Amino acid sequence: MPTQTRSDQIPHRISHPTMKAIFFSSAAFLCGVEFTSGDDEVGTQCSFYLAKSTIEGAGLGVFSGVNLEKDEYVGFSDPAIPIVDIDFHAGGSKQDEDYHWLPSEYVWGVTATGADMELEADETSAFVTGMGSIPNCHFRLQNIEETHNKHDTAEISRADPGAGAFTPYHNRSTYTSDRVEAGQELFVSYGTNWFLTRESYMGLIPLEGSYPKANAFMTSVEKLVKKISTISQEDSDNEIPGSSLEEAMSDLWDIIIQSPYKSRPLSAIPKSLSVAKRAFEVGIQQTELEQSIRSLDYLNSHGKCLDFIRPGKSSIPHAGRGAFATKSTQKGGYVHIAPLLHIPDRDVLNLYKEKYDPEKGDVRDETQQT
Repeated sequence: MPTQTRSDQIPHRISHPTMKAIFFSSAAFLCGVEFTSGDDEVGTQCSFYLAKSTIEGAGLGVFSGVNLEKDEYVGFSDPAIPIVDIDFHAGGSKQDEDYHWLPSEYVWGVTATGADMELEADETSAFVTGMGSIPNCHFRLQNIEETHNKHDTAEISRADPGAGAFTPYHNRSTYTSDRVEAGQELFVSYGTNWFLTRESYMGLIPLEGSYPKANAFMTSVEKLVKKISTISQEDSDNEIPGSSLEEAMSDLWDIIIQSPYKSRPLSAIPKSLSVAKRAFEVGIQQTELEQSIRSLDYLNSHGKCLDFIRPGKSSIPHAGRGAFATKSTQKGGYVHIAPLLHIPDRDVLNLYKEKYDPEKGDVRDETQQT
């Protein structure tokens, strides 16, 4: 499958004097949240969970509840919602300093969706919910990829009352690009530019090219530690007690981690001495893989199951698609979880007709909303 990346669009939010609050439903980003399971979920087999990510500070992540082989489908397909000409309709500009639009953290370039979405407007991006929004990115541990969307109006014609009420872009499936162990966090690639354009507030996140230098550094440190230990053992007059040697190594590692000279390779090395020792033996990638796995007991206690519903053509005429239960649940029981994206001012969602201005060219006609 072709490599797909999230949109390179700089995140923005248009300021407005009247701050209203609406919430855009999406499986998205929440920091420091843990969940508890109810009795209605006991005894059910869950194929994947939403739980606290194993990446520090990354909020929530998706975890597999079962072992998966390479090229197996994960979960259910997702729709893609076109976001069209947001600058034109909201009256903003990416060049403005105070310009933020939270959904752009979760949009993909239209080429990643297929189905000719770029023909929707002059400037279009694809907001993909579900597996298109929740999984975090880890370049060394990427284990899932996504397919293109298909264009299907669910047999709704332009004359039907449901026309335009739902997106025709659907069936964006997710599949494994490597073997996945039960309890392992699922990671997708956002593309390097997604992090490069957010460096000012996300810092120096390790990229794929950061790891060769990080591994070379780990090899050098390992040699230094072994040399110090060997010298100490061979020189009985200057032998360093085991506890003191451990403290010295711990201090050395703290100095390395807290170095004021930050870099992406430095960000890729283990943050603790205990994990660093493990990395000396098996390498950085293996230690990161081991740390990306949570026990099923933890996921059942602190996560939420994501496979209680699936998408399908609605049984209601003209309604397009709907959600269908995949398993039985009691009245008042858990069905699904939907974290939210916050849009402070719903006016940014207004769409306008355009008019011609002799000096500026095509501009929005604020007297005519569509």
